[in-house]
Amino acid sequence: MMWIYSSIENYSTNAKKRTLYTSRLFYVINITTTNSLIFLSGKTSIANNLKQKVIINDQKMKKSLIQSFYETHHLTGNRLNQSFLEKERGSLFSKWIGKNKTVLDLGGRDGTLSKYYCSNNKVTIGDIDEKALSIAKDNFDLETQIINLNETLPFPDNSFDCVVMAEVLEHLPYPLITLGEIKRVLKNDGQFIGNLPLAYHLKDRIQILRGRKLMISGDPTHLQFLSYQDVIKLLSVFFEIKKIEVLKGGKKKSAIFPGLFARNIAFICSINQ
Repeated sequence: MMWIYSSIENYSTNAKKRTLYTSRLFYVINITTTNSLIFLSGKTSIANNLKQKVIINDQKMKKSLIQSFYETHHLTGNRLNQSFLEKERGSLFSKWIGKNKTVLDLGGRDGTLSKYYCSNNKVTIGDIDEKALSIAKDNFDLETQIINLNETLPFPDNSFDCVVMAEVLEHLPYPLITLGEIKRVLKNDGQFIGNLPLAYHLKDRIQILRGRKLMISGDPTHLQFLSYQDVIKLLSVFFEIKKIEVLKGGKKKSAIFPGLFARNIAFICSINQ
């Protein structure tokens, strides 16, 4: 749906040569069905009400497209029932989270990673993939919620002890929006935990010199290509980084030169007060 309005003095129909006098003409172009024009005249409140309905319908259409895309991406890309460094991340996150916590797992898909910390905590997975959420709900003791991470999170302020976002930050077009929402729904003493792949490490620099793309650019849903320092700068806008652990890239070398060798890192943060 597309909403357009125009101020006019009069409108003359070609068919019957009649003139409709009004102070304003509101019309909607329906580009999804008949391409017909629907003309309304009268009070602004009527037009505004219709405008809101058109906007809502347009948002629903876009949301379903995103859902369909990610459902196909996860299914055809072998991204269900397995997870990158599953046991290592599951054990690490479980240790960081602890027990008896309310946990929001954003982008948790089918719960493959969430299963490591859902038995001792109250976990809610938020994801845009409805099919993956159904798998998680059927197999694990947790709650699910369809969520678009580019919009307001559907939870009150100070709702969770911990928010997990594993292998998700690199997929966000507007990460500051999502990070701000995470801070809002976290309790004041809450923790933000996650991990992501890095760009511009030594192997990437060699790739560029050879005229090739960054290593993480092979996934079409990757939108953020962040270096080690980029991640620190981004997280520090809302959080205080308590610890960073290298998951891939050689832990000994990365401990000395993380910007050169670290290729995937996990982090645990508290809220900036």
